[in-house]
Amino acid sequence: MNTKAKGDTFENRVYDLILDSINRETFNVPVKNFKIYKNKKYLSKDQSFSARIDISIESYRKGAEHPSLYIFIECKDYNSAVGIDKIKKFNADVVELRGIGLNAKGIFITKSAVQEGLLNYARSNGIAVVRVMDDDTMDTIVERKEKNSLKDAATLAVINVFNALTHENFVSTTGITYAFYKDKPFTRLTDLLKEITSG
Repeated sequence: MNTKAKGDTFENRVYDLILDSINRETFNVPVKNFKIYKNKKYLSKDQSFSARIDISIESYRKGAEHPSLYIFIECKDYNSAVGIDKIKKFNADVVELRGIGLNAKGIFITKSAVQEGLLNYARSNGIAVVRVMDDDTMDTIVERKEKNSLKDAATLAVINVFNALTHENFVSTTGITYAFYKDKPFTRLTDLLKEITSG
């Protein structure tokens, strides 16, 4: 499969996951007030700037003509850990789109691990980072369970999500998505989208 076809396949998978998450859950905005696009191009009013976004979610308040929130999603399917340069380009587009008056938030979704520098950059710039695992990596090893306090469980969740995002050979035992947003770990895309749309 060539690089473009591989990227398109991953974008389609992410689009389907997002659509499924939105259709199954109750958000702060009713589902009918979301519009989801693939490869939509956004232009500045004077057309001096444009950005093509892999997947965008536009959230409308009841009765509103224009979206109140834009969630821009960048998808990457690489064979090795994704470097900081890829998220910097995406963030530059999000910042530029905010500059033309859009209430925009960014989500960077990858199939492979990310370098720790990318994760730090995302954290300091308010971008969610998500890793979507291959379906066949689930339940391939048995996770040892121990009784932990809630604090220990929260710490383990952070460590688990960090490892999923940064270790190329990470094997998932609990799900197919792992994300960080505003220093919080998420193992369900639905929970991440709820967090982003809530404020």
